Amino acid sequence: MEVKLVILGGKSAGREIPVPGPEFVIGRAEGCQLRPRSDHVSRRHAVIRIKAGSVTIEDCGSKNGTFVNDKQTEGEKRLKTGDHVTIGPLEFEVQLAVSVGGKKKPKVKNVQEAVSRTVEASADDDMDISAWLEGDDGADSGFRPQIVFRAKAKDDEDRDKKKAKADDNKPAEPDTQDSREAATKMLRKFFDPNQ
Repeated sequence: MEVKLVILGGKSAGREIPVPGPEFVIGRAEGCQLRPRSDHVSRRHAVIRIKAGSVTIEDCGSKNGTFVNDKQTEGEKRLKTGDHVTIGPLEFEVQLAVSVGGKKKPKVKNVQEAVSRTVEASADDDMDISAWLEGDDGADSGFRPQIVFRAKAKDDEDRDKKKAKADDNKPAEPDTQDSREAATKMLRKFFDPNQ
């Protein structure tokens, strides 16, 4: 998770301060990561913590307090994008960015490799995402996905064998020189064996 504090006022307005985790201490003391020169900021004023996908701020018993959206914090306060944090004369806007996906895979070398990756990605058993769309109270949102991704079942394999026998009598399709077109055809055949 990437966390930034954007300065909202003064000559440094708009400047972004990256907040590396897991703890980022704001105060005038030697060990603090952000050290403003202001008597309105305590030696160890507040700490921002990044843990388990969440970002919190906690006042460290400062003289003037720590404020989130103009309300003084008590204990740990969870932060979200757009929150305004005030520490002494300083005011920041919180920006959170979550990266999706894992490590980037190398470029695909050929159509067969692209199909292979697609098969691996869809190899899980039925993955019906409709449960994700229910409210917290279990109430149905009324929306139903039209596609359910699933791995091939035994019945699908039997149907494919019968279709392959029938296809043996058909003339072969001409090979294509366009890799995108070839990939599209292979993926269509994979996801819709009746084509």
